[in-house]
Amino acid sequence: MMMLISHPWLAAALAPAQITPGYLEGIGLQGYPYVFGEPDGCSIGWTFEDVVIDVCDGTYKIRRKWTIIDWCSGEDIEHNQIIKVADHDGPTFDCPANITVSTDPFTCCATVDLPDFIASDNCSRIKSVTAMITVIDPQTGQVLNMYNVGGSMSSFPGNNLWEPDTMVNVGSTPCLPIGSHQVMYTLEDDCGNTTVCEFRVIVRDYTPPVACDEFTVVGIGVDDPFDCYGPAGFLDVPPALDACNFAGVTWVKATTFDDGSYDNCGDVRFSIRRMAPYSDCITGLNPIRGFPDCASPFPTFPRANLSVRSLKVTRSNSTAAR
Repeated sequence: MMMLISHPWLAAALAPAQITPGYLEGIGLQGYPYVFGEPDGCSIGWTFEDVVIDVCDGTYKIRRKWTIIDWCSGEDIEHNQIIKVADHDGPTFDCPANITVSTDPFTCCATVDLPDFIASDNCSRIKSVTAMITVIDPQTGQVLNMYNVGGSMSSFPGNNLWEPDTMVNVGSTPCLPIGSHQVMYTLEDDCGNTTVCEFRVIVRDYTPPVACDEFTVVGIGVDDPFDCYGPAGFLDVPPALDACNFAGVTWVKATTFDDGSYDNCGDVRFSIRRMAPYSDCITGLNPIRGFPDCASPFPTFPRANLSVRSLKVTRSNSTAAR
């Protein structure tokens, strides 16, 4: 006869010597030989001898050899009862939440230190921990690559060594591209039971571009007759600035100010503007029209290109910079 006892708390709570026939009867299993359906017989006697065989942490077998004698007839028989106390439950732990990280400063990918956590197992030692990272293309949803990252177990500050828990330290990922990637933790105990959980590592580009510029010196040229710096604008906004007419101007390309600006994940788009304080000629600049007809209510098109492609530097007759 073979019986299986599988409880998540049993192996941690009971030693083999505690798996008595009376204990088995108490949990609804047959612990004694039965005579006419009852664990008793007036002329039948029995005894047993146990041999314990370890299988793994938290799992063992008991070979219980029964010797049964009929005192009236003098007959006796021997019978082996196999009792297996099994750990069928994997380690327990709280799965990490999804995490969002930024790309590294000089590459368009992120090396992520995967979160550590505390795990426990009531019956067996935790034998191994692995993290499987599935890299997913954010545009197509296709799997680009899969990586295995190992881990180790250690103690932690304030750890009560009487409690069956341990710190699980997981390593770092390879450099992951921008996107949302799947991470699967797998813990295995000494009896081969596993527990799996999944979360996501989301990689975003939160690293700002690096702007490089030193000093730029430009000369003031002749007046630009095709601007709206001086004439009155629509509904006299801005008003005419006669003092700013015929000022010297210079158009400076935006690329002139770029001394090697870069971004780790793409091209750099930059705009140029004059810093305060501003002269009256600058504050009176027509905000709607950059070119005649200055009185038109419609903005210059494309308006954004005015600040992105070049910067206009002016000087009035009184040498007040615009």
